[in-house]
Amino acid sequence: VDNVICTNLTIGHEYTLTPYLMDRATGDRIKDSKGNYVTGNKTFTATKKNMTVPVIVKYNPVDCGLVGKKITFFEYMTTLGKDVACHTDLNDEGQGMGHPKLQMSYTGIKLHFVLTRQMFMK
Repeated sequence: VDNVICTNLTIGHEYTLTPYLMDRATGDRIKDSKGNYVTGNKTFTATKKNMTVPVIVKYNPVDCGLVGKKITFFEYMTTLGKDVACHTDLNDEGQGMGHPKLQMSYTGIKLHFVLTRQMFMK
């Protein structure tokens, strides 16, 4: 979940948030193994001037080749068919997270993903 802080909204207007996952090392948008961009989408109506809006971004880090890499969430907001805001700072630690590497052992592969930004931010 990408919790997007939205400010100066117009109450009653409909907005759409679209986050993309970005590879911090290359600056490229991340794709899954089928070549689709990893993204989410949430349309909401502003009930307050300032709101935090959760946007679900579903992906498999292994399928996207992200194990051992750091990513950043880029976010775009539109309303009335126009772009009104974006957050695209590739090095913003508050927008980023890492994905742990696989740990090999004699008993097989240990894989544990807890995808919360707080766990991986450093």
